[in-house]
Amino acid sequence: MRDSSKVMEVCPQCDLPNGTLSPFCADCGKMLVISSSEKKVFDYPITELKGIDNNLITKLKKDNIDTTIKLLGRGNTQIKRKSLSERLGLPEILLSRYINQCDLVRVDGLDPYYANLLDNIGVPSVSTLSRKQPKDILTAISQKKPALHSRSIFIFPEEKLIKKWIDDAKVIEKVVT
Repeated sequence: MRDSSKVMEVCPQCDLPNGTLSPFCADCGKMLVISSSEKKVFDYPITELKGIDNNLITKLKKDNIDTTIKLLGRGNTQIKRKSLSERLGLPEILLSRYINQCDLVRVDGLDPYYANLLDNIGVPSVSTLSRKQPKDILTAISQKKPALHSRSIFIFPEEKLIKKWIDDAKVIEKVVT
């Protein structure tokens, strides 16, 4: 069930009312969910997602998707992901992976680099992150360091930061179904 206190009633970008308390503006697609306990909305250029190639970036931009929030808004449900996957000619499972990374970067202090790190250690989504313990994540990082290094992942978070992510993931509004 959606917590309506975390959904904006008016789109700050186009000033349209959000009568249905949807997580995205029906007109401009802006996210209308206050994304974290810090009351911030985190958005990054789509080019900052790790593992996304230039061909896909070009296709996304042609479809007017140039930020993580726009990709999240266009693929936050199974039906939207299927449609977008077909339009882009991209396997739905790969598209889901990018969308989950877009969702992860809504967590306070978690940028695309760390979203990629989490995905590579088996923590692909906000809901998975919310069920983890910091020590579990640190253990997974330690066990997978050679594989992470081979993917140019060399900087690792401290336990205190991981705890902050997990705490935020527990309270963040769920938008991916």
